[in-house]
Amino acid sequence: MTTETSYTGMTRTRLAETYNAMAGTELRADSYSKRTWIEMLESMEAEPETPTTEAADDTTDPATEAADEPAPTVKSVVLELAADATLTNRQLAEMAADRLPGSAPTPKSVASILCLARKAGVDVPQRQRPARPRAGDYHPLAAETLLAAETAPELP
Repeated sequence: MTTETSYTGMTRTRLAETYNAMAGTELRADSYSKRTWIEMLESMEAEPETPTTEAADDTTDPATEAADEPAPTVKSVVLELAADATLTNRQLAEMAADRLPGSAPTPKSVASILCLARKAGVDVPQRQRPARPRAGDYHPLAAETLLAAETAPELP
């Protein structure tokens, strides 16, 4: 079956079976038109197979191995830093931004990363929200306002 005429008389199902046997794939017959199946089979016959040797696979360059490692992401850095439960989301975001120049994680994005990690089953310690001042707590701005009100002259 090396000529076009041998493929033209075949059904699309038979063409798909022939292609799958030659390519080692499992494509469905309705994936392509009959013309496309014929073109794919002809191109496979036209391309000579190059023998692969294991010796070529054994010689790897250390520089390419280092390049194959994925670059750290904001998620990986945040999850690495999240083991310390004393850090707030704001601190985690700042530290991640320091480690990854060009990234701009926010406390909200850090919280989202940690929440999704917890849902995925990763053991991430809970963060404590920063304490908000309560009604009776001392607040420097409130004290300044009270002092200004006390020292202000009375209006007639």
